[in-house]
Amino acid sequence: MKKLLRQYLAFLARILIKQKKPFVIGVTGTAGKTTVTSFVVQFLQQEFSEDAVEFSRYHYNGEFGLPLTIIGAKTGGKNLFKWFWVFCIFVKKLFQKYPKFLVLEYGIDTPNEMDFLLSIAVPNVSILTPVLPNHIEQFGDEEAYRNEKLKILAAEKNFIHASLFPFVKPSEKNIFYGKNDENSEIFVNFVENKIDGIVGEINFGGEKIHIQMPVFGEYQMDNILPIFLLAKALDIPSENVVGAAKNFHTEAGRCGIFHGKNDAIIIDGSYNGGLLAMIEGIKSVQKMAENRKIFLFLGDMRELGNLEKSAHQSLANEIEKVFKNNHSIEIFLVGSVMRSIMKPILEKNFAVTSELSSRIAGQKIAEKIQNSSQKSIIFMKGSQNTIFLEEGIKAFLDEKFHKNLCRQSTEWLTKKEKFFKTVEKNPKNPS
Repeated sequence: MKKLLRQYLAFLARILIKQKKPFVIGVTGTAGKTTVTSFVVQFLQQEFSEDAVEFSRYHYNGEFGLPLTIIGAKTGGKNLFKWFWVFCIFVKKLFQKYPKFLVLEYGIDTPNEMDFLLSIAVPNVSILTPVLPNHIEQFGDEEAYRNEKLKILAAEKNFIHASLFPFVKPSEKNIFYGKNDENSEIFVNFVENKIDGIVGEINFGGEKIHIQMPVFGEYQMDNILPIFLLAKALDIPSENVVGAAKNFHTEAGRCGIFHGKNDAIIIDGSYNGGLLAMIEGIKSVQKMAENRKIFLFLGDMRELGNLEKSAHQSLANEIEKVFKNNHSIEIFLVGSVMRSIMKPILEKNFAVTSELSSRIAGQKIAEKIQNSSQKSIIFMKGSQNTIFLEEGIKAFLDEKFHKNLCRQSTEWLTKKEKFFKTVEKNPKNPS
């Protein structure tokens, strides 16, 4: 049944692509994929109009999500009536004006999935962000996973992160970004974190361009580089990107900045957690903390296969390296993997608390913040299922901002409440 539904959705999506012929922008990679997708959408909406851009409002990608994005529908789940409604939306789309631009995330979990996605829609322009071993369980090794991602280079033009240069044959349609060498057309000269965002300078074909964005993390400057390349491909001046960037924001749980209780600064990366993003985020927090006390609120990194142990060890070692002269930071770990691998390494030099419930960990952080005369900054990042750091943040974030956190639908909240009731009764939960 699932296979039949997959083919049915793909069939409907192909019809729309063939008849409406939108300009397709496809984004894949592992580090920064969703943020780059969001920046593309925000830029095009500001440059043209909101109606000119179709994209996933539900963070869909993959074999079901990509065709649903093209149709503009939400999954029917286990409800047959809702799947019939998807067909009704498709029919309506056939007789409506389709948006000029279609922005798609090409997410893959299994071998040959990219072939299936490309059979639905080959992008006019693809953006390939760094490819890291974040979801390799089904692929066996990093090379197989990377090669599957590289299939998106079938697009008419490709904007590729410079880290992938060794694996891509240079050609006129392949343009690299992100590294200061002869291979990249655009790269970052410098970037600096501020409490209210980042400022920096990029070099685009020899031209120096000043940029400021109200987002967290020096690494975010890399995520805007392909937007300049896209603008050039669409004959849009670079200054339009500069202006749009001042209003860019990240998706919920993608390292947005909140002001919490007791004037705490909260960096909310609760949506997911990969090794590179965690390391770069921790480095950024260390640089921007000034005189604030630092709390690291970290959850397990998932879907790493046989790299799980080495990735968590690498993260622990990086924390020791970054904070070797600041043992006053406090670290709160959530999840069984963090507890078994990272806690033994970090507790030698830092105050470490390990919990299986992010709510309990969040309450303990809230108590620390409340009882401290020193202002605080909290960096939080981790994978999602059974981690749910966004529920921990509620202990030290004003309630009016809770709606801005990730996974706050009734369905998600019900699912999480069942999980917390189970894990918080477990006597093995305390650190």
